[in-house]
This record gives sequence, structure tokens and C-alpha cells, in this order.
Amino acid sequence: MSAAEAFWDDVAPMLATPPHDAAAQVAVAALGQWAGVDGWAGKRVLDACAGLGRYALACAEAGAVVTANDVSAERLSGLAVRAAERGVTVELWCADARTLAVEQGFDIVLLGGNMPGLWMSEEEDVRLFERLAALVVQSGLLMVELVTREQELACFEPVVFAERRGMVVTERRSWIGYYEGFRVELSAHCDGGFWHHGFERAVRSLGEWEALFARAGWKVVARYEGFTPKALERSSSRTGLLLRRGAP
Repeated sequence: MSAAEAFWDDVAPMLATPPHDAAAQVAVAALGQWAGVDGWAGKRVLDACAGLGRYALACAEAGAVVTANDVSAERLSGLAVRAAERGVTVELWCADARTLAVEQGFDIVLLGGNMPGLWMSEEEDVRLFERLAALVVQSGLLMVELVTREQELACFEPVVFAERRGMVVTERRSWIGYYEGFRVELSAHCDGGFWHHGFERAVRSLGEWEALFARAGWKVVARYEGFTPKALERSSSRTGLLLRRGAP
């Protein structure tokens, strides 16, 4: 298992909380109102890199037919438990989203929680976006939730302390180069033990993100700000992009 995946196996349970689930429900309700989406009922939706599925579950509760994909069997097992608890059905695919071998026509692919660009190079991001383009119907949509360089700069905190699910969490950040990314050291202490992860995260401007999508065959058709209420989920501001297949 890569360092990135080990990180997410440890961190995902801290995101499976009522406030985070409530934030996902609000975000999904807002996404359903975007022009061209026209609600979730009956839509075939792929939640790529789903983790414990806060977006997948919210989409299923809104009436979508949902498939959740993640590379981690552990995270998908947790998602299955959460789906059963909430009384919804979600199909599960355990695979790297960049190499999904299926040819299934989804109406919408969703990348929520600022997933792209965490540890992947530009080439790997483009590879992911190209694979997702092959999974939607011709008129299909891609929804992406991003934190841009501009948004990171507006709220950058070198050290953050928090308490999550009974764990004391310390996050230390330092910039790499000329704002090309930052180094994150994340540690958590609790009665049951201690874990620590370090990784580097890409930080890109909105224009750089849009150029990567264009390389992968997507065009931006709408941009939205502030669809995840900060009262429900403390984080930097986020940008939502709605994209269709085709040249820009």
C-alpha cells in the first residue's frame, strides 16, 4: 500500500461524522440544482475515489443510482456499513480510478472533497480525467470540487490543532518552491495509539486546473463558489466545476 493510501485509511474515519455528512448532503442538494443537472432522481452516478462515501450516500438518498469506486477495500467496507445504516444501496468497485476497465455509461461522475491533485503529477491527473471521460455517456457531466492555489493562500495556516473523533490531530504545513505545492505532516494521538503521515500536495491555480481538464477532453461549462457551508465543515473555500466532454 502506498503512503497516500495508508494516510487515507487512517484519515477517512475522521471524515465520516455527522457534520461532514451534513455538509455533503447540503453540497449534493446544491449540485442537483446546477444548470444541466436537473436533479438526481434516476441519474446514474459514479463517485470516483469515494472513500467512506459521504457524497455517494448523499446522492443515493437524493434518488440517484450510485456506484462508488475506491482503491481501498477497507474504505469500501466502511462505506457498505454506512450505506446499510442509512438504508440506501450503493454498488461498490474496488480499483484505481485511473485504470477502471469498465465501459459503463454514467450520466454524472463526481470527484468531491478536493480529491484531484493530492499526490499525483499533472500526467497522472490527466490520466484520471481521461479515464473518467470514457465512463460517461456522450452528454455526461463531470463534477469536481477544488481548492485552488488562490483559496489556499487566503487561509494558509502553518500549524493547525483539532480534535476529531476522540483524536488530537496536529497538521503542519510548509510551502514547497514558489507555491507549486506544500508539505503536510499530519499526526494524531488518542488512547488507542498514534499515527503519523507526511506527504506533498500539489497546489494549482484555477487556470492550471482548467488546462489539465482540457488536455483530458473536458470543457468547463459552469463554475460555482461556496456550495459547502463553512458552518458545517471548516475548510478553505472551494470551487465547484461542472464539465462536459468536448474541446474547450
